[in-house]
Amino acid sequence: MKDLLIRGIVALAILSIPFFEKTDIDKLIYILPIAYLFSVYFIKDLSKYFLVFTDVIFFLFVVYITYNPILAIFFFPLFVSYIEEKKHTFTFLIAGLITSSYSFYVSEYVEFSSLLFWLTTSVSIVLITRFIEKLKVNLKQKEEEISQKINEISKLKEKIYPIKIESLDRVSFEDKKKSIFLLNQILNTSSVAYFDINSQKCIYTQEEICNKEILKYVNNDFGKIKIDKGIIIFIVEYTNKSPTGVYFFFYKDEKVEDNIYNFIFLKEKLNS
Repeated sequence: MKDLLIRGIVALAILSIPFFEKTDIDKLIYILPIAYLFSVYFIKDLSKYFLVFTDVIFFLFVVYITYNPILAIFFFPLFVSYIEEKKHTFTFLIAGLITSSYSFYVSEYVEFSSLLFWLTTSVSIVLITRFIEKLKVNLKQKEEEISQKINEISKLKEKIYPIKIESLDRVSFEDKKKSIFLLNQILNTSSVAYFDINSQKCIYTQEEICNKEILKYVNNDFGKIKIDKGIIIFIVEYTNKSPTGVYFFFYKDEKVEDNIYNFIFLKEKLNS
């Protein structure tokens, strides 16, 4: 669409020539741009090389039939269609040299302006292309930085709003045995145990991890204990401000430890 739009504007500029300058080839001036646009329409999706060949042929004809070498400068706005790749830009500059050289020939080697215009335009195009490439690199870096920030925010959001809170909120702690099996399933633990302080009894899912040796490390409402076999997260349960039991969550591999915010939520739920 961009290729066709740019060439449509150029074709309109060529079509306007008879309104400013009376020529003997007015009909041809009307036919040529229309034929040019039809050609572009059918080959625009094939290759940029076919496109630049069509552009060159069109402008060689325009300069030839009007015998006006200055019209060669209308070729250069087409550059916008070739800035996506270096090889296409280079091909365009070579094509521009052909049209400018031909206009110089038509003027019987008098009109140097077309060649000078090609030279200054080529330098400008090279500088613009380098600027655009640098801008693309900077934009890509910014996109990567923004993507990284978004990932960091997403991870932070997961920490602040853990996806397991909804499941944890549905767990009832009236049946201790049922609750530790549910918690073991939700929190991906190796084992969950509950130690009843009043009865001095312990219930567990797979292996006994609550014993008096571990209990001596329970010096707070909530915490983490490192042992030889892995890690244990503990939560003290209170009834009427008195400790009545301790939940133990055992992980053999510290890497699979669940989000700590889930345990903070669990602590609040237990003692609310």
